[in-house]
Amino acid sequence: MTDTILRIALCDDQLNVLQEQKNLIIDVLNQLSIQGTRISTFLSAIDFLDSSESFDLLFLDIEMPGIDGFNLADELKKRQIDTKIIYASCLIERTKESLRHQAFRFLDKPLDKGDVVEVIESYLEYLSEQQLTLVSKSEEIRRIWFKEIVYVESFGRNSDFYLADNSYFADKRRLKYWRDRLKSCNSFYLGTKNHIINLAEIKFLNGQTKEVEFERFSVPLSRRVFNDLKLFFQKAE
Repeated sequence: MTDTILRIALCDDQLNVLQEQKNLIIDVLNQLSIQGTRISTFLSAIDFLDSSESFDLLFLDIEMPGIDGFNLADELKKRQIDTKIIYASCLIERTKESLRHQAFRFLDKPLDKGDVVEVIESYLEYLSEQQLTLVSKSEEIRRIWFKEIVYVESFGRNSDFYLADNSYFADKRRLKYWRDRLKSCNSFYLGTKNHIINLAEIKFLNGQTKEVEFERFSVPLSRRVFNDLKLFFQKAE
């Protein structure tokens, strides 16, 4: 059983199709022992765009009145909304075209259970490559996206995570563990003994104080490390 909570949206202009898809996805989630998933249905792209909810997966019809599926996908990209899109359509000839519109998968309608199982399992694998699981000394667990990390700091056995929502979490493992975990991700600077720094979160490199300034935090560095980070940051831009 996985305790990952998924947020799934279905968008199709036919109510009976939405209900059939929802029932099938619930069956798949039960088969995979995934609990706590939220499933929301929408009869149009406008309804979806007007929603204030965030979703991990969107099962999306292509041909709909008004805004079609491809135009909805383009609008989500414009708004920088990171929802994985699974096109559900009987228009197989448009499979190649869907690749230009953020397709995570293209499934034939009516949906096949085996295909939906593959989609969910693939997304869970994707999550495992994009998320970290933090564990405190008291065994409290918190899952975070790579992009949520502002910086990580360690002056002992723990690794202290400072996050974009202004929260903090003390993981029980040493910084070396997290260096090895993040070394393949080029958005992090690993060149300091006591810190891991998310380059995307840097707002200003203060040459006078030798501090890295973020939205809500600042981190003092040695002159050598600061200069090395500055060069690394300039190359990454």
